[in-house]
Amino acid sequence: MSTDFFLKPGASSCTVELHEPRELADGVEQSNRFRHKVAEHALLHTPEPDVLTVHDVVMRSARVFGDSPAMGYRKVIRVIEESKEITRIVNGHETKETKLWKYFELGPYQWISYKELLADIKLVAGGLANLGYTAGDKACLYLPTSPEWQMFAHGCFAQSMAITTAYDTLGPEGLLWALNEPEIPLVFTHVDLFPTLTKVIGQNSTVRHVVYKGEAKPQALADLAAAAGEGRLTILSYDDLKARGKLHPCEMRPPSKDDLCCIMYTSGSTGNPKGVVLTHANIIAAMAGVDGVIPGLLNFGDRYLAMLPLSHVLEFVVESYCLLKGIILGYGSPRTLTDASVRNCLGDIRELKPTVMAGVPAVWDTIKKGILAKVATMSPFVQNLFWAMYKVKAIANSTSLPLGLAWLADTIVFNKIKDQTGGCLKIALSGGAPISEDTQQFLSTILCPIVQGYGMTEGSAMACLYTNYNRGFATKQVGAPVGCLELKFVDVPEMDYKSRVAGQPPQGEIWVRGPSVTKGYFKRVEETREAFTDDGWLKTGDVGRLNADGTVSIVDRRKNLVKLANGEYVALEKLESIYAGCKFVGKICLFADSYRYYPVAIVQPLPAAIETEARKRGIQFDSWEQLCHNEEIRDAILAELKNVAKANRLAHAEVVQAVVLADEEWTPESGMLTAAMKLKRRDILAHFKAEIEKVYQ
Repeated sequence: MSTDFFLKPGASSCTVELHEPRELADGVEQSNRFRHKVAEHALLHTPEPDVLTVHDVVMRSARVFGDSPAMGYRKVIRVIEESKEITRIVNGHETKETKLWKYFELGPYQWISYKELLADIKLVAGGLANLGYTAGDKACLYLPTSPEWQMFAHGCFAQSMAITTAYDTLGPEGLLWALNEPEIPLVFTHVDLFPTLTKVIGQNSTVRHVVYKGEAKPQALADLAAAAGEGRLTILSYDDLKARGKLHPCEMRPPSKDDLCCIMYTSGSTGNPKGVVLTHANIIAAMAGVDGVIPGLLNFGDRYLAMLPLSHVLEFVVESYCLLKGIILGYGSPRTLTDASVRNCLGDIRELKPTVMAGVPAVWDTIKKGILAKVATMSPFVQNLFWAMYKVKAIANSTSLPLGLAWLADTIVFNKIKDQTGGCLKIALSGGAPISEDTQQFLSTILCPIVQGYGMTEGSAMACLYTNYNRGFATKQVGAPVGCLELKFVDVPEMDYKSRVAGQPPQGEIWVRGPSVTKGYFKRVEETREAFTDDGWLKTGDVGRLNADGTVSIVDRRKNLVKLANGEYVALEKLESIYAGCKFVGKICLFADSYRYYPVAIVQPLPAAIETEARKRGIQFDSWEQLCHNEEIRDAILAELKNVAKANRLAHAEVVQAVVLADEEWTPESGMLTAAMKLKRRDILAHFKAEIEKVYQ
């Protein structure tokens, strides 16, 4: 199915308006309620009459799709190690160190049918029952995204057990919290994560069983058992668990729709993670909400590249929806995504040839900058041809001109670029944070429509999504409300956002309500009381605006709003999403406070981009880390950031006036990002405090 129509001018509104009192009880004004027109008379609760729980998804799909492939994985043939000497500046002095990189050689995708998937789930369920687990018990899944993650989770659901999640990038403190707060008796993990689990297991008193994936060394098993205390843990492999299920088969004990499905832990960017309590009805409603607004867009036989963390509710809901619709899940990893990240084989994206993808803005920014870097190495003639065809296709897509012009541009130039992503992408979703307008427009023109969604863990990931009821494409929009919830806008007086102004669209803090929205946080009464109203509205903290076509734009955030010394306000998260489009930026964190007159940027640059810039300027260097301390490179990055500010018509107070460059990649392991790849703002600012003070001076 072609999705070129997504890039054509928009149609009429896809949203309906329902009456809501003008004021809240405290006198603050609010807008009317808004719903997608498919939910005008009733919010959607289920995508199919016989699907009321996540367990029902697989039961139905095994019956409907049978021997068709449900999911696939690639086996590691071997691991290849490569080393490189780099130069870094430490305490003002150059030091050389050797870094070791690991690359994987992978085999082709191996497929699991729906019938085989259900058979494995039954074995897991039988194994869990044999270990003594029953309805209401909880298991923590602490491992990377994989088919086994899904099989184990569904084995739990088949016994009316609930799951909790822990990102595989969590450090010891975060993991301990995820085990202790819900009093977990059972952990499913990967042998690569044994070191972290071993560090904290002695501080936990509830875990009795550890099931692991992978090849475990005897010493690692002994260390884990010893750390827990003699005789306390039963440790068994995933295959051993299934063998128990085969020897001791049992009847499944399906959950009801109101039973607890999962406690999804937030990534903990500002403290201990909060556990969001989600029932089976919440997850199924989210799937229904999506299904209702994108009819016919995704179908049986489509291929989805599954690589985001399943510990994040977005991936969990998306994969559940794929299983429901017969969309093939091809499991991959950011570490093996492209040809450059593997050896002697194709990367996951070219091997799978996905038709649909989901990613966070950092993924799309990286793809865009990679394309631009390749274009920069081409001859002047080819570069001019590239940009000429880009303009042709952009004009064809944004007007009523025939789609044949877009086909011509693809044939002459862009199909070769599309081949790098498998050549079959028809649509991709960006979520988790705002994507920069430049990146969205660029990739939508060259690859496929990149549409935005909006949601939060508390709403089962889905609040707004681009919809083919409104066949228009526009940047700076996150789509219309999905079919399972309604939303409204509430005044934010301190930021001058008002929900009811004659002749103007409603805007304000977005509140959402519906069957996909949680009732609250696990063991967090006060936080629940602050975030939810008595009549079920979730206060998102995001400031939005309703557009004429019924879509929503996120324009601000109540948090991370900083008042400068001159009295002007700047929204750090909004500005970061704009500056992320800079060709030199890998990741960016802005700093400002009420004692300063302007913001500064802490940038982890893209190595290839600054190396290319250094060569153009004739700068000698041994490594990209060394370039981070070069004043000429720093000035070039600042100049480009100011160009981005100008192109986006930022106010003077929003323009960064100084830059700090980080000579180390920001990762969850380095402590600069959360497990969900979001900025740990306090930790970043603390780490670069001296450098920030220096550039202000």
